[in-house]
Amino acid sequence: MSRIHICMVSAQPIPNLIPIRMEEHKPDLVILLVSPDMIVEADRIEKAIKSDGIEVNRISVKPYDYISMHKTCEGIVERFADENLILNATGGTKIMALAAMDVFRSKGLPVLYVDTQNKTIHQISPEIRPWKFKNVMDVKTYLSVYGQKVVSSESVIEKTDKYKEVINTLIKNPDKFREAVIDFNRIASRAVKSNKFPHIVKEIETLTSTQAHRELLSLYEKSGLLKKRKRDVVIFRKEGAEFISGGWLEEYIFGVVKSLNPPDALMRVTVKWDKKGKKPPTNEYDVVFIWNNKLYLIECKTKRFMGEDINSSTSDPIYKLDSLKDWAGGVYGEGIFVSYKGLTEDMKERLEANKLKYIEGKDIANLKERLHKWLM
Repeated sequence: MSRIHICMVSAQPIPNLIPIRMEEHKPDLVILLVSPDMIVEADRIEKAIKSDGIEVNRISVKPYDYISMHKTCEGIVERFADENLILNATGGTKIMALAAMDVFRSKGLPVLYVDTQNKTIHQISPEIRPWKFKNVMDVKTYLSVYGQKVVSSESVIEKTDKYKEVINTLIKNPDKFREAVIDFNRIASRAVKSNKFPHIVKEIETLTSTQAHRELLSLYEKSGLLKKRKRDVVIFRKEGAEFISGGWLEEYIFGVVKSLNPPDALMRVTVKWDKKGKKPPTNEYDVVFIWNNKLYLIECKTKRFMGEDINSSTSDPIYKLDSLKDWAGGVYGEGIFVSYKGLTEDMKERLEANKLKYIEGKDIANLKERLHKWLM
C-alpha cells in the first residue's frame, strides 16, 4: 500500500515539506492541489519534492469554491481508495482547507496540521496525536522553495585558525578598536572592489593615527594580511582584503553558529532568483543556518551606518535584513543583526519593531549564549 500526501500549495511551502521529509510520514506520492495564482510556488515545491525521489502529481483547484474543492477531494479519495491517504491541511485558502478536511474526516482518514511555531505536527483526524519536529530541512532546499538558487557559498572555515589572534583581539576589545576597524574596513573594501593585488594603500597617516590604529596595523601585519612600508601599506591578496573588510566578523559568527551543531549552516551565500529576464536579481547573505526547520539569516556589520558607507536608503542594513528575511524565509524566517560598531537607540527601536534580534559591541563575545537562548 502506497502512502500518498495531499498538499495544498500556498506562499509558505515549508509546512508541506516537513512531513514529507520526516521518515515516519514520508510518502511515495505527493498530490499538489494548485490554485491559478500558485503555479510558480507549485513549480518550486514540486522540484524540491522530486529531488528527494518522490513522485508528484498536480490537480488544479478553485481556491474559493467550497463545492468544487469538496468534489475534487472526494474524487481523490475514490481514486486512491486502496492507498494510505494523508491530508496536510496547513496550506491553501481557508475554504480549500475546510472542504478538504470535511472530506477526509468524514472518511476517517488522517489529517495533519503543521504547527511551526510550536515545532509540532498535529494529527487531528481520525484521532488526536502530536509529533515533535525532526530537523529535515537544509539551507539550499529552503531557499529554493522561495525561488532562490544558491550559486556560491562556504561551509567550512579555512582562515579562522590562521587569524585566530586577530579575531579574538577584536571581539574582546570593541571599544578600543572600533574606529580603527572602520578605517581599515574602508581601505580594504576599496581593495576588494579594485580586484588588483598586491594593493597599495597610500593612507598611511590615517592607518597610524592612534595607538589603536597602530596596534591593529601591527596585528594585521603579524598575521600576514598586509605589510607596512615607510610611505604606504600593501595588502597582498584578495582573501586578506576580504577578511579585513569585515570577513573576520563573518567567520567568528559562523564559527559560533557551527559550535551549536545546527542541521545545516552556510556563510557568504550568493543566491540567484528564479525570476524571468536576462539578468535575474541576486542577493548575498553573510551567515545562514537552519534550526528546527526555520531559516535564520545573520547580517554582520563592521562599518559605519552614516555617511559614505551608505549610498542610498536601499542600503539601509535594517531594511535590507528585514526584506531578505521575508523573501528567503517567509513568515517562518528569522533575522539577526550583529553590529561591531554599535547601535543607536533609534536603530534598536526599528529592529524591535521589525521583530529582528540584534547584538552589538561587547555583547558579541557572548554570542553563543545569546543564540542558544534565542533558539531553544
